Amino acid sequence: MILKGTHYSLILFLAFLLASLGLSAQNTIIRGLVTDAATGEPMPYTNVYVEGKFIGTLTDDEGKYELNVNKRADTLTASALGFKILKKPITAAAEQTINFELQMDAISLDVATVVAGENPADVLLRRIIKNKPHLNPSQFTTLQYEAYTKYQIDLADFAPENIDESKLLSRFPHLKDYVDTSSGNGSSTLPIFLIENISNTYLQNDPAKITEHVQGVKMSGVQKQDFITTLLSDVNQNLNIYDNLIAVMGKNFVSPVADYALGVYKYTLQEYDTLYIDGQPHLEMNFKPKRKGENTFTGKMLISLNSNAIRTIEMELSEDVNIGFIEKLSFYNDFVPYQPTLGDSIEFWMPSNEQLKIQFTYYIGGETKIIGKKNKSYRKLEINEPIPDDAWSAFDATDIENDAYEHDEVYWDTMRHAELGDTELGIYDMVDSLKKTRKFKTIFFAASTLTSGFARVKKVIEFGPIANFFSINDVEGFRLRLGARTTPVFSERVQLEGYIAYGFKDERVKYGGKVQFIISRKPWNKIAISAFTDVDLKSRNAEEMDYDNVFSVLQKKNAIQRLYNIESYKLVYDTELHKDVTAYVTLLHRRFKPAFDFAYEKNNIIRSDLVSSEASVSIRWQYKSKPLPGTFLREAQMARFFGQFRKKNEWPIVRFMYTAGIPKLVQSDFKYHEVAMGIQGDVQLTAKMSFYYNAWVGKIFGTLPYLLLRNPEGNFSYVHNKYLYNNMSLLEFSADQYASLNFQWYFGGMLFDKIPGIKKLKWREVITSNVFYGNMSKANQQYNKLNSFDIAYPIPYAEAGVAIENIFKFIRIDYIHRITHLNKPNITKWAIYASLFIKI
Repeated sequence: MILKGTHYSLILFLAFLLASLGLSAQNTIIRGLVTDAATGEPMPYTNVYVEGKFIGTLTDDEGKYELNVNKRADTLTASALGFKILKKPITAAAEQTINFELQMDAISLDVATVVAGENPADVLLRRIIKNKPHLNPSQFTTLQYEAYTKYQIDLADFAPENIDESKLLSRFPHLKDYVDTSSGNGSSTLPIFLIENISNTYLQNDPAKITEHVQGVKMSGVQKQDFITTLLSDVNQNLNIYDNLIAVMGKNFVSPVADYALGVYKYTLQEYDTLYIDGQPHLEMNFKPKRKGENTFTGKMLISLNSNAIRTIEMELSEDVNIGFIEKLSFYNDFVPYQPTLGDSIEFWMPSNEQLKIQFTYYIGGETKIIGKKNKSYRKLEINEPIPDDAWSAFDATDIENDAYEHDEVYWDTMRHAELGDTELGIYDMVDSLKKTRKFKTIFFAASTLTSGFARVKKVIEFGPIANFFSINDVEGFRLRLGARTTPVFSERVQLEGYIAYGFKDERVKYGGKVQFIISRKPWNKIAISAFTDVDLKSRNAEEMDYDNVFSVLQKKNAIQRLYNIESYKLVYDTELHKDVTAYVTLLHRRFKPAFDFAYEKNNIIRSDLVSSEASVSIRWQYKSKPLPGTFLREAQMARFFGQFRKKNEWPIVRFMYTAGIPKLVQSDFKYHEVAMGIQGDVQLTAKMSFYYNAWVGKIFGTLPYLLLRNPEGNFSYVHNKYLYNNMSLLEFSADQYASLNFQWYFGGMLFDKIPGIKKLKWREVITSNVFYGNMSKANQQYNKLNSFDIAYPIPYAEAGVAIENIFKFIRIDYIHRITHLNKPNITKWAIYASLFIKI
């Protein structure tokens, strides 16, 4: 009995001991929500931690967190950039809820801990910079992933009563049902647009190439359009924090982990102890710029000490950044470790979630604020793994699959990386309901006509351009013009276009037409055939010198426009030989009679008309070229100097051209050859400063009337144009061998940002210069002795100027001064030009 009692007592003792141990080792599970005390808005990716216990976590997208505390602790702390640190007690309960409402606070990063004469934050940053080859996705041999991206546009600070007060929106009272008031305190928003996108991306470093295959696209209220391809390829670019310069909306900012970041930013470590996340030690580092007004960020990043890698980064535009319409911009990126090969000692870190939020403010009939949001998540990451050959597209960086717009809800429910919230689902419902109303259709018609210039009266036809409906010129006096073209509803491969015009001064009817046929889009192949009888400018840059619109009446200088009565027939074959190489083959026949003094002697006969037939080949090359989608407008855009239907990148564009005049072809009178080469580019000097250049050299072989030689293009209007010689008269100079340079240096506010008062205006400085140097052979000078023109030899024509841009966000004013060839009557020695110039 005693033994039994002993065993019984021992069992009781062990049970009590185990129970005691269990109680002492019991985990405390803490859940909660972190919100902004001022707005009630959830705060994602906020630090929640137990001081001194190496225990912490981050809130999720909805501001929620869950923390497993397995050590004795009595205080829980929450902290976020720009907010006061808040501490709350932990009770003895096994499960408890602790919510935080954080108060705004001024960001202060001035206190730095100094160890042995050096800031430890600087030491840690150097380790990160040294480790960038394993962190920067652009340096991997290959990279492939699936991405899910959401783009949302909201009207900010928009309460339901705003709809009643708006003359436009009051016509749609049911919009009140879709106003998002969840944040409270007057910060409601009206979501108006949503795009979802699923894509697979393949990237290779050497040789460099990238292809994005868009598998699915879903949009609120917009059907398949070519411009969507452009939109997706623009906004879907990743913001890579490991690059030295981060491009946001076409403007460069210095990354907080740039190779030279220590000269730009000030870094400090957060005051609390090391955080342990997933069992790994982390430190939080704050950063802010050393100097105000520079293109920089302010924010914080969570650093993995074991990997010297950024786990999360949260940042916003620094104070006083000169960035046009953008009022606020914030960026968040979350990274996860990735080990591609079992047993590999190298640990790569890849982005898993990326968020961008931009607030625009503009003033048209009052202040309007728009918030654009981008949320991108990544799956199926593979690093340095072979990529199959059929994954690459030789011609398109962004390739949208034919059925991308056709997927049903089952597909999207399966493919989305995260479910849509009630607000996002409401956008689809709201737009669908709006599209059914007659009022919305009327407003949509007016908006689309204003933006495109064409009024669509039927699904298959539209009239325009509206701005060309009437105009005034020296030859025709008052001119009326009516044009129309077919839409993609008529055909996605064929477009028909035509117009008829009448001049009340010359009492003549003019007309023209064009047929375009897209043979294929991958690769791009298109044929365009056009013919017209009209009054026109003989210009290589006709799109930039359009005389035939209502606005030319207001902007015209007191100068002769040098117009022609012309009959023209043209065939253009436009093809992509490679993603980086585009070619154009052109056959052109023209018969034109200048409407100004012009004459030349041919076979002892004085003539004033010209008949010319020519064939030309033009090759455009740019390394890592980024093509835009193929549309019917590509030929018109190609007519510019460098065919800006492709997105700019850091590499220059090179253009080669050869033209041959073919005598006796359709009564053509002239035989000649022209060879020319041009180079154009944008060079980024600093985050703020850049310059643009456009240089040409060429030579024409043959004895010709000067109108068939190289005539640098003057500007007949007071609207500045970087392609033209603004203070030069039309047809003032001519040459058969030439060199030219158009140059613009953008300072980006570097000087004005240092002047109190002017700094608040966010003006930006520009220096411009245009030079033309051209000579003419003795034979051509003799052939054109009956005409009046100058030769820019041995002294070139030169003009230079200064400009202020970003006036009221969208106006640019140029002062241009002519430097050479001043001893001539009726020239423009100096002038002030205005232009609409929107640059973020």
